[in-house]
Amino acid sequence: MTGRHGRAVAEPLIEREAHFEVLLRQLKSLRAGRSTVTMVEGPPGSGRSALLRWLTDRAGEKGIPVAAAQGSLTETGSAWGVLSQLAEPMRAATGPLLVTVDDVQFADFESLCRLHLMARCFSELPVLLLLAARSPAFPVSTGQQVALRELVDTCNAGGEVLTTAVLSLDGVRATLAARYGPGVDEETVLAVHTVTRGCPTVLRAVTEQFALTGLRAADRTRLRAVAAEETGNLFVRMVEVLPGDLVDLVRAIAVCGGQLGYDLVCRVAGFRDGSGSLALVRLRAAGLVTGDERPELADPVAAERLLAVMSTAAREKLHLRAVEAGWLAAIPDEALAEMLLWVRVHGAPWSVAVLRDAAAASHAGGDPATAVKYLQRALAEPMDAVSRAQVRIELGAAQLHHAPRASGRNLGEVIRSPGGAEVDELRVQAADLLLARGDLTLVHRLTRAPLGRMDSGSGGGAALSALHRLTDEGKHEWAEQPVCEVAPGPPHPAEAGVRAWQLSLGGEDIERVRELARIGVSPDTPPFVPRILACFALCLTDDLDEAVAGLDSVVTDALRPGADAAVALALATRAGVDLRRGRTDGAADDLDRASRLMPDDSWHPRFALVLRLAWARLHLRLDETELAARSLDGPVPSGTEDGVLWPQWLLAKGVLNLRRGAAETADAQLSECGRRLLSAGVHNPAAVPWRAALATAKWNRGAGDEAVRLITEEHRLAARWGAVGATVRARRLLSPVHGETTAYRRRRRGEWGERRSDRAVPRVLPPRHD
Repeated sequence: MTGRHGRAVAEPLIEREAHFEVLLRQLKSLRAGRSTVTMVEGPPGSGRSALLRWLTDRAGEKGIPVAAAQGSLTETGSAWGVLSQLAEPMRAATGPLLVTVDDVQFADFESLCRLHLMARCFSELPVLLLLAARSPAFPVSTGQQVALRELVDTCNAGGEVLTTAVLSLDGVRATLAARYGPGVDEETVLAVHTVTRGCPTVLRAVTEQFALTGLRAADRTRLRAVAAEETGNLFVRMVEVLPGDLVDLVRAIAVCGGQLGYDLVCRVAGFRDGSGSLALVRLRAAGLVTGDERPELADPVAAERLLAVMSTAAREKLHLRAVEAGWLAAIPDEALAEMLLWVRVHGAPWSVAVLRDAAAASHAGGDPATAVKYLQRALAEPMDAVSRAQVRIELGAAQLHHAPRASGRNLGEVIRSPGGAEVDELRVQAADLLLARGDLTLVHRLTRAPLGRMDSGSGGGAALSALHRLTDEGKHEWAEQPVCEVAPGPPHPAEAGVRAWQLSLGGEDIERVRELARIGVSPDTPPFVPRILACFALCLTDDLDEAVAGLDSVVTDALRPGADAAVALALATRAGVDLRRGRTDGAADDLDRASRLMPDDSWHPRFALVLRLAWARLHLRLDETELAARSLDGPVPSGTEDGVLWPQWLLAKGVLNLRRGAAETADAQLSECGRRLLSAGVHNPAAVPWRAALATAKWNRGAGDEAVRLITEEHRLAARWGAVGATVRARRLLSPVHGETTAYRRRRRGEWGERRSDRAVPRVLPPRHD
């Protein structure tokens, strides 16, 4: 090893002082002509071999010869393999002799028996027998197990047994101090101890990696990576020395991931009946595998590295066998889906179903990223047009939050897919999901072509036509006819919902709106967006209970396919209905749930304000001006000014500025709000009560005539619409204006400034904005 400046650094053995004392005492006894036998036990990487090397160096310094042997799993069946390594130096010895055997748990049966005999009979000879064994040790045969146990018992009875453990926190601190000096901070010590788990071998790798740059607590991610890599290196080095059949078994265990019984794992590995019974014992003896019935790798992180050295074809074949075995064993869908991820194309009909079911479970469990992996893998399988469209819809729903553009691409692929009538309903579902998120432009562009070839009398054609009408923002003609002609007879629920909403915004024919909206809220009828709009229309007709019932139904139905945007949109609409009923707590609960379901960055930019606007309305209703300002004063996404929500945003901003006393700013914002709404044909005061707010701004700025005109117009339009709620609100606005007309005219003649502070401000702005 080298230090930070390239100089050699001796590797310290920390927390081994008690071991040194015992071994030095035994070495002294050896020089005095007495024999000793010692067993060093410990887990992999704990420094057993380092202790043997340390004593070997001390013996060399004293001129004592050493006979060393190394146990190996590859030679565990070779008779006298370990003893043959000791024969020559033992024959050459003429005085005290240090005999070391590392990894004695891998020694063959014959060698173990002879070592046991040596341990018992060397009492009259100057021999120090030092053995090192992995703990726990699982010899590969019953005979070897008995022989090793007897050897350990002999060490316990007439010798010493030393145990090497992982380093404590103090041990890690001392190791780092020996490498970097005493200035290593405690946070770094704790981080290193955590990632290395005190394993001396892994700790040595970490200190080597950071030798040039030094250790810092901020490097915790890199620390974990280095520790994991070295742990994997240890594991792979141990596997590399195995016989070929055991390597095959280790790889099979890696791909099965503890999901299959041992019999099936052996089948995956290519073992024949009964041929793998001893193999598992040998792997457990090496510390590579844990478990009996469902074996797993001792270090699951190393699985990918073990498989990386295989050829692509061999690796694919192994994974394919694991998938088939998993299917036969009926393991959980999620586990089988993980296996299918490693197979490029499986081809069996059940593979797509397994991947979709696993994705649905992951999505429902709050893990959409895993669901995306499964569904993307499913698209690699051969399937019919309907199944492929279903997978893409599920994929688009799963990608909604963390990859909204990819979500739009997948849903768009469904809309323009080449399938025929069998795919029409799925086209409607995909367009509906895009609309709920606010991607009107994409839906408008993609739906025109399929509408040209769809049957206008079919449910799919009528529903897609209704959705297309919602996206034509350029013309602002809410009564515009759909692209494909509507068949005679009762309208499709989607058409009815869209038409009811359009008519309600115009503020005419309330009974026709009510009739269409009731058709549009039919439960269990896709798509969702027209149903939400129909509920909004029922809200404007004062049928609030029906509106809430319809929105409840949408929330329930939309939860099943994972249409988060539709659920959030329905919740925001229901919050608006609750505000009209004076139920602010219910509105807050719905908005809180919608915000968790669809954060602002999950919406399309044109709909990014939908929840901020809803929260602002609630705060304004509760006279929480500061909270309303937090919702309204922040930056808005690019393109929002051209969206359908911008007029309502201007209304909320105008009301907020009226509360702040900024009548001039409010006047400009509310005037622009009205201009945009009138341009779009929105006249109903029950939908967006902008005239009332603008009248207040005008009055406060001294434009009394304008205020009177706006309030009078508000009352006329409310009466034309005919909803009781809108009419009553307009009358409450109108009566104080007439009562103030004389006072207003007098002030306009010169007394305005003198009596401004004590004048009675007309109740133009309602106390509640809904």
